[in-house]
Amino acid sequence: MATRKVLLWKCDGCDKGCVTIREECRCMCGHRWREHQHKQEKNGTCCNVSRCPCKSFFYIVAEGTWVLHCRCKHKHIDHDPRPPYKCNKCATKPTSPQCNGFDSPWVCNCDHPWSEHALRWEDQKVKSPFEFDENIDPSTVMRGLDYASQLPSSMIDHINPVHSKTLEAPSPLSENNSLQCSEFQPKKFSGPLSKWCQGCNKNISEH
Repeated sequence: MATRKVLLWKCDGCDKGCVTIREECRCMCGHRWREHQHKQEKNGTCCNVSRCPCKSFFYIVAEGTWVLHCRCKHKHIDHDPRPPYKCNKCATKPTSPQCNGFDSPWVCNCDHPWSEHALRWEDQKVKSPFEFDENIDPSTVMRGLDYASQLPSSMIDHINPVHSKTLEAPSPLSENNSLQCSEFQPKKFSGPLSKWCQGCNKNISEH
């Protein structure tokens, strides 16, 4: 089976890959993963943004508007993006307790503390064409765009036949075709793909 390299935020306590690093994941420097290099080498994940001193991607847990804070109560962007990630705001207040490095009391869903997690490159099995590119927008597939042409030729043979049907553009009804939209069954997929009509090439909600 085909594999791809992925960067995981993994727990050393339970060996679980808690988070797969994706394009919009935040770094200590305040920039996203898509703005960093994606190489498995020293400084291979440094930030590409001009004048950013970040030399290595440092994942910051976030969910919606909530973003992980340090024990010093300051945000990640208030810290130096280089190890040991000292707080710049604390440094301006000599009379206050000094932050010697970003640390958080937050506990992950795996029931282990934040400090027991680290970034690891690993091989991940690819089970469907959508996994070759985690940023494929399902709506573009629904509109009939063929993503098979964008996949490596060596990977095409590994595509699950069930999923490969979604790569084919739906054929519009001809003028002489008497079948109505109501006679077409939507594809049996979960999520937005299940609402796509093969007959009129529109979302069911548009009928």
